[in-house]
Amino acid sequence: MHGSISPPSSFCLSFFSSPPLPHFRTCLTRRSWTASHFGTAELFATCAKKDIRVWHTLSNRELLRITVPNMTCHGIDFMRDGKSIISGWDDGKIRAFAPETGRLIYVINNAHRIGVTAIATTSDCKRVISSGGEGEVS
Repeated sequence: MHGSISPPSSFCLSFFSSPPLPHFRTCLTRRSWTASHFGTAELFATCAKKDIRVWHTLSNRELLRITVPNMTCHGIDFMRDGKSIISGWDDGKIRAFAPETGRLIYVINNAHRIGVTAIATTSDCKRVISSGGEGEVS
């Protein structure tokens, strides 16, 4: 690798809707962030620092905030069946949350030794794929 690009230490996201709805904006203050959509233009989620946020584009508002104190979320994905938000954290755990309430559904402990760096789910909702800071994919 000849070089790398580092994201800014803080940045703002702007969300635009078709008229007559105005755009809305939020600021995230950590280098670690990602976004995932829920198979519709109406819902998507972002993660940064210690929280996951679920957004509704038609109403231009945050619907839900899921917080895990003292942990950094590095990746999220919605299960295609809509029953959970799967997330990867710097403590090496994968956590699943209910998208309507934010309730913790389950935790996969020790998924990676040096934190979970990315997460994805399969279209049949039977598998979670993750990568870790140690370079492993599982």
